[in-house]
Amino acid sequence: VGTDPVPPWVIEHAPNLLEKSSSESTGSGIDHLLLDRQEHLLQGQTYTHNCYRLVNQEGVANFADIVVRHNPAYQELSYHFIRLHRDGQVIDKLADHEIHSYQREQQMEWGLYDGSITSVVNVRDVRPGDCLEYAYTRTGVNPLLVGHVALGFNQCSDSPIQDLYFRAIVDPALRVYEHDENAAEPTRLGMISYAVFCLK
Repeated sequence: VGTDPVPPWVIEHAPNLLEKSSSESTGSGIDHLLLDRQEHLLQGQTYTHNCYRLVNQEGVANFADIVVRHNPAYQELSYHFIRLHRDGQVIDKLADHEIHSYQREQQMEWGLYDGSITSVVNVRDVRPGDCLEYAYTRTGVNPLLVGHVALGFNQCSDSPIQDLYFRAIVDPALRVYEHDENAAEPTRLGMISYAVFCLK
């Protein structure tokens, strides 16, 4: 687990921090302002960018910890930034926070052990009204799945998501089959030597 700049192939999206809290936010404790996931299958990378406003103390208690799982047998995890937005200021929380890693087998009761590691960043001095924004990339592919690709993007959430992005970069020679369940149609963009599928 380390820190690195955002990969150059990523298209960055800025969250709309001016969006007002919705009436449904109080139940979950957050306003989910941005969920952005981008996959580069040729490089074996998955980029995730999240931002949410903590609207009350329940949101602070439940979402001030940033929790990410990866399998160190074939994956590397890199954080790009952890930012706290408060009263127009941006506070860098990655620079002065430690990243702790734990082995927590979530399917142990089923007799399944996959060697996954859970990394946790406990963001300190977080208050109701703050916006927490972070991004990370997992690099590496399960060797059992080499040559096979299956991507899924769940648009369902316990709280409304203001901006939702999904982007996949695949080999143009790869035959792609799509299936959407009550989803928006993806936008297809041309890119040199890549086929790109975007959902916004």
